[in-house]
Amino acid sequence: MTLNPTNTTVTAGTTASFTAAASGNPTPTVKWQVSTNEWSNLCRYQRRDLHDVAMIANLATEMLDERTLRDLYLLTIADMSMVSPDNLSAWKEQLLRELYARTLAHLRRGPDLAGI
Repeated sequence: MTLNPTNTTVTAGTTASFTAAASGNPTPTVKWQVSTNEWSNLCRYQRRDLHDVAMIANLATEMLDERTLRDLYLLTIADMSMVSPDNLSAWKEQLLRELYARTLAHLRRGPDLAGI
């Protein structure tokens, strides 16, 4: 990051503007993620049945593409790791890794061949 956005608090319904910049090779892209109480990362899926085809399909639809899924997976791992030293247990990490793998397979091959 060559320019980090500043923290801003706004009233619901008003507009907020942020500026960010990044450089590198390959050229990085900047994506904004809106945090809500309902969904800010993959944690809301880790307590569900990872063999539920409909749940995996729903997550794949929300992610739209492999890059978005990867970025959110990495963000979730980083976020959970920073909360406290014991927050990201081996069990939670395995669940998130399996969720990522199943959703990635769905994005690449569809529900019938996703191995779910």
